[in-house]
Amino acid sequence: MQAKSTVARKPVTLPALDQASPVQASAPKAKRTRADNWAKSVPAGTITVLVTSNPKRANKKSAPRFDLYRTGMSVAEHTEAYAKAGFAKSLANADRRWDMAHGFIRIDQ
Repeated sequence: MQAKSTVARKPVTLPALDQASPVQASAPKAKRTRADNWAKSVPAGTITVLVTSNPKRANKKSAPRFDLYRTGMSVAEHTEAYAKAGFAKSLANADRRWDMAHGFIRIDQ
């Protein structure tokens, strides 16, 4: 069993609620749509595949999706290829962001 500490502690004082600084109202922000968010996350342009072989594991769900990339195809063509293959268009956007961040593809303007 530990012995009790005999060190005196200084009491903590909290500010009173009425002394708090007033919150200033800010101007309302413009509401963004889903299309705005999508357009900002992945640039439109031409896809260039930077790897020679598929970097995804063969037994994972991402491998057949990576095989849809072709050098020279546009971002819109890639999105349509996803839809034709039965994948969600939003998944195409997420995969492009991931693959760009990891250096598997590049999107040129």
